[in-house]
Amino acid sequence: MRSRSIRLTLVIVALAIWPVAPASAAPLWSAVSTPTKHTITAIAAGSPGSGELVFVTSVGEIFHLVSGTGFVASAVQPPNPGGFSDVALSGDGRDGVAVGRAGALYHSSDAGASWTAVSVQEPGGACPAPGSDAPLTDDLYSVQFADPSTVYATGNDDDVLRSSDGGNSFVEVNKSALGCVADPGGIDQGFTDSAWSDGDHGFLISSDSGMYFSTSDGLLSASFLGNGTDGSGKRTELALDAQDPMLAWAVSHGSSDGASFMRTRDGGSTWRAVSYDGTQSGLRDVSSAGGTVIAVGDGGDIYTSPDGVNFYRQLAPPPNTGTSWRAVALLDSQHAFVGGTGGVLLVGSHVGGPPDTVPPTGSIAGPTHLAPGQRGMYTAHVTDNAAGSGIDQSSLSWTAPGLGPQSGSRAMFSFARAGTYVVTLDFADLAGNFSTAYLKVTVAAAHGHRRHTQARHKRR
Repeated sequence: MRSRSIRLTLVIVALAIWPVAPASAAPLWSAVSTPTKHTITAIAAGSPGSGELVFVTSVGEIFHLVSGTGFVASAVQPPNPGGFSDVALSGDGRDGVAVGRAGALYHSSDAGASWTAVSVQEPGGACPAPGSDAPLTDDLYSVQFADPSTVYATGNDDDVLRSSDGGNSFVEVNKSALGCVADPGGIDQGFTDSAWSDGDHGFLISSDSGMYFSTSDGLLSASFLGNGTDGSGKRTELALDAQDPMLAWAVSHGSSDGASFMRTRDGGSTWRAVSYDGTQSGLRDVSSAGGTVIAVGDGGDIYTSPDGVNFYRQLAPPPNTGTSWRAVALLDSQHAFVGGTGGVLLVGSHVGGPPDTVPPTGSIAGPTHLAPGQRGMYTAHVTDNAAGSGIDQSSLSWTAPGLGPQSGSRAMFSFARAGTYVVTLDFADLAGNFSTAYLKVTVAAAHGHRRHTQARHKRR
C-alpha cells in the first residue's frame, strides 16, 4: 500500500486544477494531465493544509504538484535511471522518501521539489546469517512514514531500514551479525510492503507466500502471524485499516486467482479471499481509508469496495479502460488517485459509494413517417440516473434494417421501399450498463406533414 498519509485537502487542490463534474454527469474516474509517458509506480501526498502531491515513475522521474500549474518535474541528484518503486511524504508534506532498484534511496526536505541520494551501510546477504556491512545494493520495494519522523523502507534479502530523522539517514533494523529479527525465507526473499500504526507498531509482508509479521517495538522483536497471499514469489502489497489494525488486505500479481486478493479480520492469523468477480489479470496495489478499499492492477483492473468485503469492478472510461495500473492512493473514503502505464493519472471524487448498476434511459426523436427514399434525421436523448457514472458517448450505436450501422448522437436513415422499419439505438453508461431504444418508422407515399414522436426506451 502506498500514500497512507493522504488527506482530503489534497484532493480539493487537485480538483481545483482539474475540474470534475458532479457524479450525475461524470464517470467515477477522470484522467488528469501529467508531463510523462512513463509508468507511474507510486503516489504520495501530505496532510491537511500541506497541498503536496508527488508521484514517481519506472525510469526514475519524480513529479510534484504546483498549485495553479499542475505537475512539475523534480530535481533528482544523482539521476536514478533504474526507476522508483515507492514514495512517501511526511504528514506536513515537507519530508519525502523515494526508493527503487539496486539500493536507490532518496530524500527530499522541500516538499518533493528536489531529491538527493542517501547512502546506507547494512549487513550484506540474507537471513539467517547476513554478512559484514557493505553499501546497500538490494532492490527496495516499499517506504512508509510511521509517524512524523519515523520512516521504514523494506526490500529484498530481508531488508528493513529505519529512519528516525524524517528520511535523512537510515539504519538496518532487521539484520545483524547475530541473525535476523524476522526471516521471510532467506536469499532472494524480501519484505515487499509494510504498514504502521506508529513508530513501533506495524506489520510486514513478504514476497514468499505473503508471510505476515508483526512488531510492537520497532522491530526489536517480531512475530510470524501467517501467510497473506499466494504470490508465487511476486511482489505483495498491503493495506491496513487505520482504525482497526486487525483488518488488512493483501494483493499480488503472482497469481490470477482469488489467492492473490485476500483479507484478514484477526490481525493476520487467518486470510480469506474477498468477494469479487474473480477476473483480475494481476493486482499491483491496494489502499484503504475510511472503510473504503481499492485494488488496482493489470489490464484495466480497478476494484472498489465500500465495506472492505465486497469488491466491484469499476473500470476507467475510454481510452483508459484497458490501461494497466500500478498505484492507488486513497485520500479518504471518497477521494483517490490511480496511476499506471503511459503516465496516465486518474482522479476519483466519489469512489466510496455503491457501484452504478442502474442502466441509463433514453429515447429516439425523429420522423415516424417517411416517403420512399426520403432522408430522416434521428437524435438520441439519453440520460443516466442521478447518482450514475454518466453516459458513455462512444457507446451510441444506430442500426436499421438493410442499412449500415452509424454512431454518435445523431443518425440519418433513408429507406428505399415502402414498409415498416424499426430504428434501434444501443447505448451505455460509463459503468458498462447497457440499454436500447426503438422507434418504428412507416415508409409510404407522402400524406402531408410528417409526425414526430419519441419512443420509449427499453432496457436490456
